[in-house]
This record gives sequence, structure tokens and C-alpha cells, in this order.
Amino acid sequence: MAVSDAELERWIIKKLVRHGYWGKGHISADNLIKGQDRQYKERILEIADEMVKCGLMVKIPHGKERHYYLNTEYRKEIYKMIESL
Repeated sequence: MAVSDAELERWIIKKLVRHGYWGKGHISADNLIKGQDRQYKERILEIADEMVKCGLMVKIPHGKERHYYLNTEYRKEIYKMIESL
């Protein structure tokens, strides 16, 4: 069964909120995809990059890896998205 982009986006947000990845707390791209099927690896990273463009997330270079965290300026909007689930 295929998972939609919207479902993957909600899954990413819930994971980051659950683990407290706001501001200084961040997660590597490799750890971001853990917990989801490997077949969605590239799509999850593409969605994460789209969320960076929208401002919901921030991407930072960390050595040779890329790390992500939720943008604290969008905290209210992110919690509204979670509540609507």
C-alpha cells in the first residue's frame, strides 16, 4: 500500500515533535528516515527539503551530513497540524 506525501509529511512532523527537535536539537537525514520503510527514503528526504523551503523546518550542514530541526517560528502552525490529525 502506497503512502501519500501528506502522510509522510505528518509522520516527519510527529517524529520531530515527539523527540523535541526544535532549534538546537536536530536529527540527521539518516536517522530521520528510521522507522519508515526504506522504499520511502528518497521521498522522505525530498519532502523534508520541501518543508525547509516552506519554512517549517531548517536544514543545517553538520560535517558531511545534513541535519534537520523544526522552525520555532512556526511552532503554533505545527501544533495545529498535529491537532488536526
